[in-house]
Amino acid sequence: MEKAFDFDFVFDTQFVFRKLLDAIAKPMTIESIDKLKNSFPENAFLTALGCTFLDNGAEMYVEKNTTLADTLAGLTLSKQTDIENADYIFLTSELNYETIKTIFEKAKKGTLPDPHKSATIIISCHSFEGNEDITVVSPGIKGAYNGKTSKYIKTILEIKQQLACEYPCGIDLFFISDKGDIFAYPRLARLTKEEK
Repeated sequence: MEKAFDFDFVFDTQFVFRKLLDAIAKPMTIESIDKLKNSFPENAFLTALGCTFLDNGAEMYVEKNTTLADTLAGLTLSKQTDIENADYIFLTSELNYETIKTIFEKAKKGTLPDPHKSATIIISCHSFEGNEDITVVSPGIKGAYNGKTSKYIKTILEIKQQLACEYPCGIDLFFISDKGDIFAYPRLARLTKEEK
């Protein structure tokens, strides 16, 4: 019997789920799901994340990739919807900043009684590497995270900061690189200036 894909919905989703938990518990820490690079014929990492996040009770929005949207709907039975109602939003390529800002503004931010009813946005980007300095404070980071990243990622984090959501509302971000690296930027994370 020839398999259509090499992804195990028990063991591989558990593997990805643990990586996502580690990433959200320790923001800006890079985790890797590189071992799943051949698990699907196309969009292997995004599909693996989708199969882990989604089920038949979740609603998703996939930006500019109908193949991935149809694949995820078929594999997880999740419903496709618009940005405003999506639980999970997949940005499958590097987009211009105006588009990202519009998506962030439209995405669910949760409510004061239910801040967890917010969107999770999965952002695909080529690489995390760059020369842009960032300082991030967040639950899960002792003190502050000081590091470097790409201009693309730094600008996205600045756009998220401009949303100025009322505490504890907001959106969770997960970044996935072309080589399967993941890091999380939770809804309560924020950029700050490094104190000298």
